[in-house]
Amino acid sequence: MKLVRYIFREINPPFWMGLLLYSALFLFGYFFVGSKWLGGVPLIKILEWLMYKVPDTLVKVFPMAIVLMVVVAMGRLMNERELVAMSAGGVSLRRIAFPALLVALLTSLSALALQEYVTPKSELESRRFWYEELPKNPAGLSRLAGSSIPLGGGLELYFQGYNQVTQDLLNVRVSNWKGKTGTLVFADSAQYRDNNLFLKNPLTTTFNFDQFAALEGAKDYKSVMKVLQKAIPIYNPPADKESTFKIETGTSRAQAIAKYADGFAAETRSLSELWAVLRDSSKGQKEHNDARISFNSQLALPFANLVLALVSLPFAMRFGRGTGVALGMSVVIVLVYYLLFALGQALAATGSIPPEICIWLPNVVFGVLGWRMIDP
Repeated sequence: MKLVRYIFREINPPFWMGLLLYSALFLFGYFFVGSKWLGGVPLIKILEWLMYKVPDTLVKVFPMAIVLMVVVAMGRLMNERELVAMSAGGVSLRRIAFPALLVALLTSLSALALQEYVTPKSELESRRFWYEELPKNPAGLSRLAGSSIPLGGGLELYFQGYNQVTQDLLNVRVSNWKGKTGTLVFADSAQYRDNNLFLKNPLTTTFNFDQFAALEGAKDYKSVMKVLQKAIPIYNPPADKESTFKIETGTSRAQAIAKYADGFAAETRSLSELWAVLRDSSKGQKEHNDARISFNSQLALPFANLVLALVSLPFAMRFGRGTGVALGMSVVIVLVYYLLFALGQALAATGSIPPEICIWLPNVVFGVLGWRMIDP
């Protein structure tokens, strides 16, 4: 027990040092990349935006901190011949590795908890904050003008322009299709608040294209009008110019901005939400594939803490003869893992290999390699 406590005391400082160091580097990177758009923004707002990035940053840097912890602590013990003394005293390599593997397992569970309960909300808020709070005039929705935006439940939003002062969507069209029956709502302007669209001066029309085939048999005005009444059963012109129509959407304003505002869409769904998409047979093939990639990525990365600890231990014990060597080794191990992980995600996106194989392959390779080196 004293040996376990002693090893815990050795691995604790480098873990927290690595966590703080890599987190600071990541957050500085976010600030550096976005600095040219942050001119004139109060410092307190920039710090608040960076705080929203912390949970996702922690999930990404946990594996780096684990590798640094192992190679620095175990390298020092090896360099001081303490590991040699432990082995000579009959202490097995597995027992020496137990504290580091326990910390890695707890870190993996912490990362999973963050992925489920914290990271989706913080990432959603960070994207909303970037477009809606940091600029003087909220500009997130202006980036969506001129494109069709899926809002969930079959709804699709299109608007031609955006007024940054009043935050109005201009020349709006909302459509909802079920088979060949579609409902269209046109409006001069609309407000998008939370999960609701408020359309001003709306005009609603419904089309049933199955009924239009009957026009071929219509020979007079009366029969044509009868067919049109069935084909276009609803036509509601606005009662007055100040009328407002409310539509509830499955995608909130913040989610629309986070997902569609630029090419680097943030994943704002938790593991349980992604699993629900995978179980939903009504979702399309693309939605299923995207959910499979995100689900496996969010599940595989936390367990990288465990497999990287496993593979780092034998490398540290055999080659970690100095602090400089240990630091260099930690960088190489992490870099190789993340390159393989990114390659797996790219292959999964092409659809050529199932995500369950290519995304988990780095974990399997590193885990088997580490286990074989510890217990040859």
